[in-house]
Amino acid sequence: MLRRKNGAVPPLMLNMLLAYSGYGMSVPVMPAYMDELGLTGATIGFLFAAFSVMQLAFSPAAGRWSDTYGRKRMIVGGLVVFALSEWMFGAAHTLVPLYVSRLLGGAGTAFMTPAVMAYVSDVTTEDERARGISFINAAISTGFVIGPGLGGLIAVYGVRMPFYSAAVVGGLAACISMLFLPESRHLKQAAEDHRGHAENNETLSRQLSRSMRPPYRYGSLVTFVLAIGLAIFETIYGLYADRKYGLTPQHIAVIVTGSAILGALVQITALGTLLNRLGERRVMTACLAAGGGGLLAFMLAHGYWSVLASHLPCFFGFGHAATCR
Repeated sequence: MLRRKNGAVPPLMLNMLLAYSGYGMSVPVMPAYMDELGLTGATIGFLFAAFSVMQLAFSPAAGRWSDTYGRKRMIVGGLVVFALSEWMFGAAHTLVPLYVSRLLGGAGTAFMTPAVMAYVSDVTTEDERARGISFINAAISTGFVIGPGLGGLIAVYGVRMPFYSAAVVGGLAACISMLFLPESRHLKQAAEDHRGHAENNETLSRQLSRSMRPPYRYGSLVTFVLAIGLAIFETIYGLYADRKYGLTPQHIAVIVTGSAILGALVQITALGTLLNRLGERRVMTACLAAGGGGLLAFMLAHGYWSVLASHLPCFFGFGHAATCR
């Protein structure tokens, strides 16, 4: 069992569950929202790119800030910025606030993600770390299970309502974190702190250069390619499903929810055991193969049920590959 110092792990899992359920609420309604604002697919691509660029720009600094100011402050701050960005996106009627919203969303994610991973590292031993991260990813997957389903239901009251709801959920997660999530910073040993500061003080270009040298080279390349593929898939999925298959927000919600259920169940029940018995390399290879096969099946699908079936290996494979890396 994981060490739950001061009850830290359950609040962190609830934190991620709420945050990513809020994020997932917007997934089913993006095509309808595009139509309402008259946006093109290219514009949606640029909006997602703005999110990713801001996340890349802030992540190195956010890692240092989590060491300096504590994990809890960065997590709470990231959730507050995320909630603000979702509210702005729902209230927007022109491109400028949409871009500002995505930039804020990228910054909020950058604040939160390194702090969450550092928090897990703080409260687990080396042997427990993979299992701890799998618990966090299970909470994230469960958020995607709940979020799209709720988003599809809430969309009945308007395509903007899921974004407002996501903002409320993000604010609730921030409040829960503020009240119940203890600071983990004091759990790290002084020697580990010193080494972490030395690594985090490197510039982004030096960190990227070091990631391309052994022993990080191949893991970094796999992570880079996987991140690009997932970003592309996330950007075009809603539009592709809407235009090619004529899926409604409710259909998209059921597909994403059903697929994520399987991923969450496997992460909770089997992933830690598979990693310990087979090793990260074998599990990652199998997961990437399953995800690639699912994407191919998605492109060849001819209807709602075949689209649903193709998503099961996608969520299973890519979600677990992200855990292994």
